[in-house]
Amino acid sequence: MKVYLLLVNDKQFFFYSDESEIDESREEDPAPPTGLRGWLQSRWHRFEKAFHEADAGVALWARRSWDWLHSLTHPDETMLVRFRATRRIELHHPASRTADAVARIWQDYLARKWRRHVVCLSSNALIAPLALALLWPLPGPNLIGYWFAYRAIHHWLIVRGVGKVRKGRVPTHYHAEAALDMPVQRDGEGKARHRAIEGQGHRLDDYLTRTSRGAAHLVRLVVPNSLSFLRIGLALAFPWVPTSTRGGLVIAAGLSDLFDGRLSRALQGTSTFGQILDPLADKLFVGIVLFTLVLDRVLSPIELLLLGFRDLVVLAGSIWSVVRHGWRSLRQMPPSLLGKLATAGQLGFLLLLTLGHEYTTSLFRLIEVAAMVISVLAGLDYLGRKSSLINDHETTQL
Repeated sequence: MKVYLLLVNDKQFFFYSDESEIDESREEDPAPPTGLRGWLQSRWHRFEKAFHEADAGVALWARRSWDWLHSLTHPDETMLVRFRATRRIELHHPASRTADAVARIWQDYLARKWRRHVVCLSSNALIAPLALALLWPLPGPNLIGYWFAYRAIHHWLIVRGVGKVRKGRVPTHYHAEAALDMPVQRDGEGKARHRAIEGQGHRLDDYLTRTSRGAAHLVRLVVPNSLSFLRIGLALAFPWVPTSTRGGLVIAAGLSDLFDGRLSRALQGTSTFGQILDPLADKLFVGIVLFTLVLDRVLSPIELLLLGFRDLVVLAGSIWSVVRHGWRSLRQMPPSLLGKLATAGQLGFLLLLTLGHEYTTSLFRLIEVAAMVISVLAGLDYLGRKSSLINDHETTQL
């Protein structure tokens, strides 16, 4: 396996290996495993085949989301995961650096990567079973649960491979090359190139692009969406927390709803995933809170239906729209002012209710009635806008 120490400038450098390179030193594939491991592997291969061959519906949306999640990972992972199956490493480095100096840089790089992926392995291994257990009712493949499980396995393979190289079980041979003293250049089209690896640098431009945008790009997408995930976590926790702390959860949910959209626009991190996740988190939180209060006999079923009318209509309309026109239909209708007022009214009423305000006062009743009326109006408005949009869509297809 060939690895190159490439210079970006006088101070910056990185290790690079092209995954398209044919590794003649790669070990022959061992015999297929048997028992539980063999069964799990066969099940994974069947799922992977069906997943990658899907061309419509939920599976297609899940595959695109999966590819998007992959685009957020660090590009050197494709090199690190290959260490587990390689028999030797040919490390080509600038001639201006001695083999001993490069060996120290290499060992420091491996140590940092090993520690990082051990931490990632631990966190993903803890999250995966919880995500799989809590989100199993989701239609189609449980993308979030599968992703964390997949990442846990991926980090485990990297930890094993990097550990083998660090312990010397995979010998590393150092080769000095004068051509590598030159930094990476840009060609006439702006693509990254290096003459020392011509013919073996198919991914070099993509590698550098993903590396340079990685942290900032990840922050722009993760920070706003993490607030939506926070609301989902608050929703799942609400039925189990003491009554005295439920008001705090409603406040936290309201603040996260207030800031996630603003952060997304400020950081220029708007994405299809976020556009779907944000309203989903809102409706999940409101729905679980309302059902919990009905089960606790704080609200009646009629109050539940009126307060949650808008959310029930949106949920039914979204399911019908996805069945008829696919997941892209969820992005076609922007949020309305009535919808935002309905969410604010629901959260305001639930906050007063969970904070223990006297339920029989006329002011409290007035706030409840106002929240119900806005919810119903927002639901009817949604039906009208959705019907118009679907008619326009069907007319266009004709």
